[in-house]
Amino acid sequence: MRAPSSNLLLRFRRGVGAMLLAGWLGGAAGSHAQTVQTLAGGRLTVTGADAGFVDGDSLAVSQFHEPSGLAGNSRGDLFVADTANGALRQLDFTRDVVTTLRAGLDRPVAVAVDATDNVYVLTHGDGRVVEFDRLDALYQFPTLRVSGLSAPTALALGPEGTLWVVEAGGTLKAVDRSTGAVRLVAHGLVEPRGVAVLASGVVAVSEAGAHRIRLIEPTTGAVLSQIGTGAAGFRDGPAEVAQFNRPAQLARAPNGSLVVADRLNHRVRWVGTDGLVTTVYGVDPSRWEGPCLGCVPMILPGWFDGVNGAANTAEAREPVGVYVDPQGTLYASEVFYHILRRVSGTGLGSGTGAGGGEGVATPSVSPSSGYYPMGVTIRVTDPNRGLFFSNRLYYTTDGSEPGPNNPVSRQIAASGGVGTIPWRETLRDLAFLRVKAFVGEASSPTVRGQAASANQVGFAGDAVANPGARALLPVVVNLKAGAVLRSVQFIVEVAPQASAPALLEPIVAMPMSGNDFVPLVRASSQLPISGFSRQGTTARLQVAYLTGWGGFQVADFGVVALLAVPIPASAQLGDRYTLRLTTLSGTTDGQQTALALEALPARVLEVGQLSYLVGDSARGGWYNAGGFGDDRLDNADVNNAFSASVGVRVPFSFSDAFDALDVFPLDTATAPGGDGQIRFLDWQILLERSLGLRHDNWRRTRGPGGQRVSSPVQRLVRTASRSAPAASGAQPGLVAWRRQVKVSAGSVEFAKAGTTTRVPIRVALEAGATLAGFQCWPVISAKPDGTDSEVPAWFEANRDTGIAAPSVNAVPGLSLNNAIYVWDLGKLDPPLVGDSVLGWLVFQVPPSAPNGLGYYVRFANADGAPLEDVLYDFETVPGRVWVHVAAPEPAAILSDEWKLHFFASLTSSQARPEADPDGDGLSNRAEYLLKSHPTRPDWRLTLVRQGGGNILRWFAEQGRAYVLLASPDLREWRALGPAMVGADQPLEFADPGPATGARFYRVSLVP
Repeated sequence: MRAPSSNLLLRFRRGVGAMLLAGWLGGAAGSHAQTVQTLAGGRLTVTGADAGFVDGDSLAVSQFHEPSGLAGNSRGDLFVADTANGALRQLDFTRDVVTTLRAGLDRPVAVAVDATDNVYVLTHGDGRVVEFDRLDALYQFPTLRVSGLSAPTALALGPEGTLWVVEAGGTLKAVDRSTGAVRLVAHGLVEPRGVAVLASGVVAVSEAGAHRIRLIEPTTGAVLSQIGTGAAGFRDGPAEVAQFNRPAQLARAPNGSLVVADRLNHRVRWVGTDGLVTTVYGVDPSRWEGPCLGCVPMILPGWFDGVNGAANTAEAREPVGVYVDPQGTLYASEVFYHILRRVSGTGLGSGTGAGGGEGVATPSVSPSSGYYPMGVTIRVTDPNRGLFFSNRLYYTTDGSEPGPNNPVSRQIAASGGVGTIPWRETLRDLAFLRVKAFVGEASSPTVRGQAASANQVGFAGDAVANPGARALLPVVVNLKAGAVLRSVQFIVEVAPQASAPALLEPIVAMPMSGNDFVPLVRASSQLPISGFSRQGTTARLQVAYLTGWGGFQVADFGVVALLAVPIPASAQLGDRYTLRLTTLSGTTDGQQTALALEALPARVLEVGQLSYLVGDSARGGWYNAGGFGDDRLDNADVNNAFSASVGVRVPFSFSDAFDALDVFPLDTATAPGGDGQIRFLDWQILLERSLGLRHDNWRRTRGPGGQRVSSPVQRLVRTASRSAPAASGAQPGLVAWRRQVKVSAGSVEFAKAGTTTRVPIRVALEAGATLAGFQCWPVISAKPDGTDSEVPAWFEANRDTGIAAPSVNAVPGLSLNNAIYVWDLGKLDPPLVGDSVLGWLVFQVPPSAPNGLGYYVRFANADGAPLEDVLYDFETVPGRVWVHVAAPEPAAILSDEWKLHFFASLTSSQARPEADPDGDGLSNRAEYLLKSHPTRPDWRLTLVRQGGGNILRWFAEQGRAYVLLASPDLREWRALGPAMVGADQPLEFADPGPATGARFYRVSLVP
């Protein structure tokens, strides 16, 4: 920049201070390397006006009137929204000249420049955003991007073509640059004056009326956190104690920090991603120098560039606009003297200072390579844990890109920045793993699993097996990228530790085929050459695949041997065996070209006592107890049993998985069930159990001496192994009843005896849920309990929506109306979402049906899933078919499951919709809709005034955690205390209440 003019009558500018001010204290920690310089604007003469509208030499003659928003282009030019002059101005640093690019604008308050140097101007007066194309050198042809905004105050550019705007009335809006479509993101903000999109995608909004900065999730509008206490004042420090005074516009720095024009504190400040608030420049008004009109340079209160330009002594007065260029140089506009300032040496450039880098950081995973047929738990560490982050982690196991829009992607539950992935892929190694972090609309680079870094052979992990069982253990090969193994040999050793008994029976290599219960990447279609021996207490099995042996070949990864290891029946719980490979060698051509191989580390086989639910085999992750099942019976388990009964995917007959599928003969109190076969009755009984028609459920394990033992399951709790998430941003409230899926039958009036009628069947899913497999058994009966059902029916799928026809199963020995309709997992393609008509139950009304009879259409059970390892809780609402009459009563609203859960009866007078069994003034219908408890008057939240305060009381269920929230306006909620855990009795909380005004309360369950 040019030096200040020596002619004091022409120009008095704040340049480099020549005076040494005794006793001056620094205003910003570590700011001594920062320098402040006035660039343009302000008073031209000693007695002249501070404001004006003058182009020309930036330091000598230029003037502004309320310069506000700032932005820069790729050339380094600075654009200024000159509000009161109604102009877009430019400061060209190559010539040190200020130019008016466009006049006649209606109070421009903010400006932004995109990556291709197109300029966007926000006008407060007429509520518009206009764009000037970079090729429009004279700024003559603005393109209207959006209009109809209400007194907008700030503008920011976000990713994916989004313009973010705040309005003085308290709203945050997102505008699509290409279409002009406006989306309301958040409301209830208090005089917002600044907006910035952080590197994480989170949107920061300054609330001048509340003296704070809010961090907002860009998709849901949820307030993630705030910076500042909300009380007017000045304090640097952590976000929760810092104070602002009417903060104005914001800017994101290249290093991820947030810069704030703290207007009435007369300071420019920054917030690091660690939440620490620091002053860049500006001092307390009580320490302003001047006025000294005769000083060179002239000093005016609040306009002083500092002693030798040092930022810690520089003064500011009402800064409103801020911008940080890619090198970290900070620019600010100050409206009191209508000037522009520059701060150099801030450390705000990319990768420096202020505690955070650009963008969303990449998570890490461990392990990141290898083949794990028995499964492995992958640890995911997420570094995105700063103040500016509210991130989600997604993963895929098929090599596709993870994220919320990929239907095969799953979310990782993380706590303290650490989450886990239950890897259960038997046909893929970790090279197919993908992990990605998402923060708002931004995302991290994708983490990709890797090929092995060395050619390794051995056991992939530790294992647990019951005494007397034959544990199935795979020997795996992991190869470096491009390596091929065409022959191999080694010795497997199983050695007892401490007092564990030696193996009495030989280790055996088992055949592998494409029809196995657990599909594997097989190295060969034949068994290896093998021989068993002992060396002391160590059991040894030699394994060899020679050239061309059964097409032996491994590329990338595979299983070279599937071993059955017999655990002695005398083994005690906690006994351990060491598993290792020795004398390992192999070739890459099946002849003489050796391939360097190393044995994987030794592993441990521990003796445990794992049990399994009889019939529960899905998901079939492995053969040993603990490697399959999810402790519930459903459609997937029936599928496995049915397949095994016809010879498809049958587990090894000695395995725990086979024993789980072997249901018939039934277990008794004196003997475990099963007959060593999986036949028709096994899956028939399992089908009835999975539908809730039978309740004779059992668990099996191996007891002392390795004998199979069984024990009855008193009550099979039908809960999801992993329920689908609710809608984004939602939190469960205080609810007594929640089901992800509702199946309901419609009502039909004026049905004619002897003719066919069609009853619509609807499936409604909660927000965010999908359904890819489903089964149900509709029952038509003249009695409420369905005991007289003799009416045959068939199902007509709703083909208009692409729903496939179901498979039909009949349960022998039951009534004529015994058809169970099954959509196997994946048959509902695309999966069901929202509320849809699945189809129609079609039946002929019996010719003898009398006028006025109302047939019930109920569901004996309904079940289904979106994925193999995600299960839902269902409820069903019955329908009615009225013969020759209009419906004499309203359609049912209460589900059968709700009635049975709370009243153990479908027909009890206490279960009627209009009944109020707990006498709390809410009918069952209201209790059901509110998801509250119909038999406990103290269950819902009640309030009693006492001593000027409020006593809040509600019933808290055993083991559930509750948080009491309060709000003055039903928009902003805060917790009144830590979570409280229930014990099946009422909880109380005493709140002294606000000094003035209203207060609203609610109770939320802690997820």
